[in-house]
Amino acid sequence: MINPVQSVQIAISSITSAKMRSALTALGIIIGVAAVVANVALGASFNQYFADEVS
Repeated sequence: MINPVQSVQIAISSITSAKMRSALTALGIIIGVAAVVANVALGASFNQYFADEVS
């Protein structure tokens, strides 16, 4: 069984050995989260807009 300190060391060495892959992965995660937040905000604003139009 590998201990947590070794796991962190392996993770850090893996990230630093493939910098471009790590940067692109982080960028993809950031863009994905931003897209989800934008969709939720847009949906909420459309709901509010249509609720105001109906009433």
